[in-house]
Amino acid sequence: MKVLMLSVSLIALASMAHSTAYADTEKIPCASVQRVVSDMGAIVLNTGNGQFDRLVRDGSFCSARQVTEQAFTVALDDRYCPAGLRCEDLVN
Repeated sequence: MKVLMLSVSLIALASMAHSTAYADTEKIPCASVQRVVSDMGAIVLNTGNGQFDRLVRDGSFCSARQVTEQAFTVALDDRYCPAGLRCEDLVN
């Protein structure tokens, strides 16, 4: 049953991402959020409270003047889900 729920959540999240709608990470298990970030490479997600975050799989999705930092978000089953990476500008 858990596998079915995870699959349904992932399919819903992926279809939302492809239609440029924003998935609400608070309604999706952490593993599904992580998987869609990994599969898509870079994606903008609704991380709750009207906030959106661009998460990436690795630094190749950032500009040359950016570094990656671990990004955490609230997920259905994890209030501190390590969802992917965030591109941050280098500090001079």
